[in-house]
Amino acid sequence: MLRMKSSNGNAGKQLAAFLAVLIVLRYSGEVLAESDNRYQDSEVARVLCDMCEQLGVVSDKDAVARQLECNHGTSYTLATITKAAECLVGMEMEIISVPLTRLSERPGPKIIERIAPVGLIVVCRQSKEVIQVLRGGNVGVWSLKRLEESYSGRAVVLRPKTQDRGLAVEPFHVDVGATTPGRVVQAKYTLTNHGNTTWHLVASGQEDCCGGLDVTPRELSVEPGKSGDIHLRLASTPTGEFMRSAKFLTNGLYEPILLLTISGHTPYTVTPTSLISIVRKHQETDRTAVMTRLSRAKQPGRAVSQAGATVRLVNDGRQGERQRWLIVYTMPARVCPGVYTDTVSIMDKTEKHILVNVPVRQEVQADLVVRPWPAFFGFVAPGGKAEQAVTLRSRSGADFTVKSAVADKDVVKLGTPQQRDGTWVVPISVDTSQPGVIDATVTVTTDVPGEETLPIPVYAHITEE
Repeated sequence: MLRMKSSNGNAGKQLAAFLAVLIVLRYSGEVLAESDNRYQDSEVARVLCDMCEQLGVVSDKDAVARQLECNHGTSYTLATITKAAECLVGMEMEIISVPLTRLSERPGPKIIERIAPVGLIVVCRQSKEVIQVLRGGNVGVWSLKRLEESYSGRAVVLRPKTQDRGLAVEPFHVDVGATTPGRVVQAKYTLTNHGNTTWHLVASGQEDCCGGLDVTPRELSVEPGKSGDIHLRLASTPTGEFMRSAKFLTNGLYEPILLLTISGHTPYTVTPTSLISIVRKHQETDRTAVMTRLSRAKQPGRAVSQAGATVRLVNDGRQGERQRWLIVYTMPARVCPGVYTDTVSIMDKTEKHILVNVPVRQEVQADLVVRPWPAFFGFVAPGGKAEQAVTLRSRSGADFTVKSAVADKDVVKLGTPQQRDGTWVVPISVDTSQPGVIDATVTVTTDVPGEETLPIPVYAHITEE
């Protein structure tokens, strides 16, 4: 305890000077003494693995555990954690006290100490609004204000040997906000080289597809004083809250790993994401999807089919903070086989804005089944026998008639269509007298609505002698 007599005229000046030194130490980034906070080995192992990952050091939990064995016991101070990190990454580090807003003045990833709740976390990058963190190998983006409330003011940082300003990334995170499931979203990131050497970046891993994250370009070089852009494109947004990250390997000494992130949320989710039906002709069916909405999202109005089909939006109550609706779509009966598509749009109350679109696909099967299809003869020797019987039958068992069968080439010979126990048979043969490829079409006509004309490909290869 500091004791002073009131009669000493210099006491006030000494106290003021002492407090000024404390303030300088607190906010100037000087190395601080160790605190009483202690951390369990599981948390220490996690944060050290994250630090190694961000510095491009190949390490695992076993390697970290072996390093921690040098310190007996099961709890560790920030000082012992700093020493362990130095041994693992091979770089000098130090504990500093600095406001969170000035933490970005130090290059590379940092380990920061939290007091509410007590813990450690690795910071990758930060801006004036958000901060990029790594926890257990998972990248996340928090608001700077949120982290300031729990930040102790102490951090473990790299001790740089050079004063190179490095690579500025603006932004390193893009939040696209509210979107709809299945929508394409994209973002641009500008990288500016404030240093004295060229930065080289290469996207890590294979290029994603099928609704994944596309990175353009996958390799980028940024010369001193120059800028370059990287684009991320998410081909199909998932339901709920989402975040995707792209990892780049760089030649930066203190920033060998760069993470770019894109996030957003879909206030309305639809399960399944599309309505699909495979039906026979003349068959009408209903398909149902469940739509949920976050409580803060707009109330839906009605469902509209772009093709004019019957669709209903039925309130199905509330589950937690989400409210549920049933989208009931009536697939109309079709006469002609084929694939029919539609889109159901869920409108807002004003019916001026679309809240979510639901794709619809109806596949109407033909009633007539043709076997074999195509009529494939394969390789046939000259003068060899090449005959097949193509059959036609009704899926529904309905009576029908084959009116005719015509080939578009003279080398294809057709017999008279005959009916046998509800199945029609069309004899097909090919002329094998001349070598070469036979690629023809037989057209069968019937009295079945929507299936009046049935093309049957015919293929044969007559070999040389």
